[in-house]
This record gives sequence, C-alpha cells and structure tokens, in this order.
Amino acid sequence: MSKLINLYEEQPPKQYKTLRIQSLENIKPKPIEWLWPNMISHNELHTMAGESGIGKTQLLLKIAATVSSGGTFPEQTEPCKQGKVIYLTGEDGRDHTIVPRLLACGANMENILYMSHTKPDGSQWTLSQEELDELTEYVFDVGDVSLFIIDPVTSFCGSKFDNDRVTDVRRLQTRLQNFIETSGVACIALTHLTKNSQSKSIHRILGSGAWTHGPRLVLGAIEDGDNYLFGKWSTNITTKKGVYPYAMTTQQVAYSDGLHPVVCIDWTTPIMDKQLDEFETFQAPANVKEITAMDEIAEELSNELWHMKTNLIDRVKAKAQCSPKTVERAISQLVTQGLVEKELTSTTPPKAKIRWISI
Repeated sequence: MSKLINLYEEQPPKQYKTLRIQSLENIKPKPIEWLWPNMISHNELHTMAGESGIGKTQLLLKIAATVSSGGTFPEQTEPCKQGKVIYLTGEDGRDHTIVPRLLACGANMENILYMSHTKPDGSQWTLSQEELDELTEYVFDVGDVSLFIIDPVTSFCGSKFDNDRVTDVRRLQTRLQNFIETSGVACIALTHLTKNSQSKSIHRILGSGAWTHGPRLVLGAIEDGDNYLFGKWSTNITTKKGVYPYAMTTQQVAYSDGLHPVVCIDWTTPIMDKQLDEFETFQAPANVKEITAMDEIAEELSNELWHMKTNLIDRVKAKAQCSPKTVERAISQLVTQGLVEKELTSTTPPKAKIRWISI
C-alpha cells in the first residue's frame, strides 16, 4: 500500500495545453530601459506619425544615426548606448535616399542594417509570425541590436490585413510586442495621418484607434508656423514632457562623382518654457479592457451613423468582454478626446445617442 502511495505522490504536475500561469512571488520589478530617456524605450512598441513633407523619414534616420554612433539625443548630457539599427522600408530607395541621408546625419554605417522589403524568393516580407520568428533569430545571431524601424508599418501587414479593424491591428501589435520583448529591442512603427485638419494630430492617425491606444508611447511630428516640432502625443510609462524643435538642413556627402548636398535633420534648442496644445500628452488608460472597449467603440461607430447608447454598450461589452461601466468609461475617454459626440433626444425619458466623428 505504501508503495502505491509513493508512486501517486511522484506523479509529475498536470500539464495544461493553453495555460501559462506562474506565481509572481519571485519576480523582481525591472526599471524601464531607455534608449532616449522618456522618449524611446527598449522592449516597447512606439507608433510615430506626422504630416506629409515635414521630414518623418529624416527624423527616423536621425534617430537611427544617433543610436548607431552612440551619439547624444537632445536635452541629454550623456551619449546613448551604441547599438545596431535594423531599418525596414517599403517607400525609399537604399542607394539614392537612405544611405546619403544617414551619411549626412553622421551614422556609423557598419551598425545600420538595411532590411529588404522582399524575401529571397521575391515575395513581400510581412510582419507574420513566421517572419518575426526568423527576425528574432537574426537579432540574437547578430547581437547588439537596439532599434527596429518600420517605415511605414502598413506596407508590411499582409494583403488580408484591414488597418481599420481593431482585431487585425491588435493581432499585429501582439506579434510585434512578443518579438520586441523577446529580442529586447525598441521598435518604432511609422504610420500616416488622415487629412482632416480640425482634430488634434493624435486623433488623425490612420486606421484603427488601436494604433494610438495599444503602444505605450506615441510620437509625432508637426509643423507649427515656421517651426517643425517632434514630441510625445501619448504615454503611460513616463510623465516627462518633451517637445523638440528641428530643422531640415543640408550636409555635403561624398558621392562617386564628388560632393552633393543632402537633406538631414538638425536639432535646435528644446522648448522648455511651454507645452504646445498639440503635445498636451494625455495618459493612456492603464485598464486593458477599457482600451479594448475604446477600440471596439471606434469600430462600431466608424459608419458615422447615430447609435442608441444602450444597444451600443451591449454590443461592445460582449466583444470586449467587459462590464457596462467599463464601456461607459471608454465612451467618456473618447468624448474627452473629442472623437465622440453625445446628444440627448427630446423623448421621455431621454435616450442618449452617440456617434463617431469622422477623422
């Protein structure tokens, strides 16, 4: 009998097919590891957007050049840790655009890893699980990769991807975040703005609101009078504000046939005495279900029709798997941001209607 009891006690713990649960008793908190303090963080996905024609790609190349050479970012007294940068682009040519601009910014070209937008078989490279797994393997093989830039992210989402669908964007972000956390890199995904100039720029990011609500840092570039400004539009990992004026200047770069002027970014003195309305950094909600509800509301109301509030709440709570109060808080967030308007009808009792304002 004792033998049977011992055999029973020695059985291995039960294995679960879909669950990964562990006690947090022995997990120690880790501080945020900044690449550019309070602006760009390792292990995080950053969305970046801005108006056309104000140097978004030049900004990305300036950031890449600074990391590649171990340079000093604006408002910093210490140089950043030197590292490699993987640059994936689907819009700009390598020889005629990317390389000259990086040279103009003083990049250490040995640390810039240009990634082709096509695979060896000629097909388009996408942010699929298979491709990201292989990229993870490459990052570990090469070592010292600090930054992954995607310019623009919508060029690498695949033919069946719908940028306006919350679920599609969320799935893509989950894959990217898994890659980022495994590899330890910082990742900046560039996207574009809609043309509506009446809303704040952060509310004009093209596609689903998940591009704004998902990443923990949203960066933006705007034109303010005669100034170009780069700063944070949204964050929930730092309270520090940061707006950095920049200028597009030219540097002489050596080509095979002599020197040529090339456009590049030059940082000017940071704004320290004011915080422009465009960069009134709002703290994204920490409640994941509330963020999901915000995205589901955006998708529900994207047809710009009027919806009964009670019906909308029922649909959203089912899709987001949250309580009606969470949906109410999500609506309040969207109203505060100016993306949802509410109207009371003259019926008794009054019934609230809410509509998504086209951006």
